[in-house]
Amino acid sequence: MKVSVVIPAFQSEQTVGEVVDRIYQTFTVREEEVEVIGVDDGSRDDTFRVLVEKTRIYPSMRAIRLQENVGQQNALLCGIRQTKGDVIVTMDDDLQHPPEEIPVLLDALDGGIDLVYACSDQKICTLDRSWGSKSRDLLFSHLFAKPQSLTLHSFRAVNGTLAREATRESGAFFYLSAALMKRKPRMGNASVALYSRQIGQSNYTTGKLLQLFIKIWIYYGESRLAACLRHKGDPYEITRSVQSKGDRR
Repeated sequence: MKVSVVIPAFQSEQTVGEVVDRIYQTFTVREEEVEVIGVDDGSRDDTFRVLVEKTRIYPSMRAIRLQENVGQQNALLCGIRQTKGDVIVTMDDDLQHPPEEIPVLLDALDGGIDLVYACSDQKICTLDRSWGSKSRDLLFSHLFAKPQSLTLHSFRAVNGTLAREATRESGAFFYLSAALMKRKPRMGNASVALYSRQIGQSNYTTGKLLQLFIKIWIYYGESRLAACLRHKGDPYEITRSVQSKGDRR
């Protein structure tokens, strides 16, 4: 089995290299083949340079740079479209998601589930994010009949075919969990260790979260009004793509 790990990265020169190293270290004792796709979302620091350096070390590593900052979800869209794995794992670039916990998500998929979200009893989010998560859950329950017991998270493992199918939709806005849930997958949670952000801070604010929810309703809602408000077009543009010489795609 091949596992693709997609990392949307922004201003993470101090952490993303360690994330990549620890992913490959984790898979040295696993039977699965792994590829890592790091997508630099228009960083102003040396994030892309760090990702490129890793392509010289790891044969299956790929580094992609987007023309401008288009947000985590669009960076995920770009990265997932480049994957070849039977399973796709998405994780953050700031060490909040321990790469050593990836096997827990993979093992949960073996139970006939299509999509597994990480969850933890630790409270590590800000007040805005806590409010935002509850509001998003209500919206997803309305749009997709999301079970109340299901916890959503950006650290997840998903069937590769399902994820790539979800990225084929045309539109100027993309939200991975909405695109996946629209296809009614079998979903579940897996308990893992999650940590607070050590460097930098979240860009989410109450205003940005409200804008996000409105866009989710417009692009994934079933009403005629929502359909009329949608725009078409790819939300990102790749300026550079570097892969290891050992990766013969």
